[in-house]
Amino acid sequence: MKRSILKSGNALILMFSIWSLPIQAETDMPETQLAVTPKQCVALLQGQTCYVTVELNWQVINKGNYCIYSSQQQDPIQCWDSKRQGEVKREFSAKSNLRFFLRQINTRTNLAKAEVKMAWVHKKKGKPRKSWRMF
Repeated sequence: MKRSILKSGNALILMFSIWSLPIQAETDMPETQLAVTPKQCVALLQGQTCYVTVELNWQVINKGNYCIYSSQQQDPIQCWDSKRQGEVKREFSAKSNLRFFLRQINTRTNLAKAEVKMAWVHKKKGKPRKSWRMF
């Protein structure tokens, strides 16, 4: 009789600990998020300019004045006043990875980062051919 009570007690403890896992996972979410879509820009040949329309979404816990910056320019892409979240869609052209940063207005500290990586269909070959052939 005691063994069956112990087994059922352990089962209850196991069930309660399993049920509490999703609650813990939700509270472990980061306070500040910056998401970029797409995550990759593809050009035909390595070194060619890649053209992409990027969508950036951000969210924070506390309302405030925030701006999104890119690695291509010093001025902000867009700013928001007294907001917790925002979205912006812009076209970019680049030959190297694009980096985006979320900052509070008038600060240089990055609260969140996101990146669009460059990819190529054909990579450059090591050395160009110096000789040529008739056939």
